[in-house]
Formats: sequence, structure tokens, C-alpha cells
Amino acid sequence: MDLRTAAAKVAYKKDGLAFTREHFVSAPDEVFVSRLTGPVSVTVSLDRPERFETTAVNDHELLMTGTLDDGAAARASRMPGGCASWRPEVR
Repeated sequence: MDLRTAAAKVAYKKDGLAFTREHFVSAPDEVFVSRLTGPVSVTVSLDRPERFETTAVNDHELLMTGTLDDGAAARASRMPGGCASWRPEVR
């Protein structure tokens, strides 16, 4: 990880296929971004310890909404998918 940019990248080949993993973190924005390229298959979910609901906004995006135990703070998190073959799963 490059501490100046908060970014990390790994690229490799296996069986003649190219794979790349890129990650970025921003503490002030409370965000972690990850991009995977190559012939990959992933399952993505959003979870938290308190009341929440996760819904599939469309074929490429998950949305989590909820409140804290005191009911005062509402939160929303979005997880967009960047490729046409990605399908979010709601469990």
C-alpha cells in the first residue's frame, strides 16, 4: 500500500490469465473501494451489527439503510458494481 495515496495494487498471471486487484481507502469519507479485473467471480454482501436492511437497487448496486440502537442516526451505504456481469445478492 502506498501510504501517500492510500492505494494498493497487485497484478499477476496464472495459467496465462491476467488478474489485477486494486484497493483504495479514505478514512474521512469512510469508504473502501476495490476493483477486481480478470476472469473473477465474487459474492458481495453488506452487513452491520444493528438494525438494517439491504436491498438490490438494480442488477449492479446494493443499498443498505438502517438506524443505530438509539434511533437518532440514520445511515445509508451504497455498493455499486462496475461490470455488466456482476449480480448483487441480498440475503
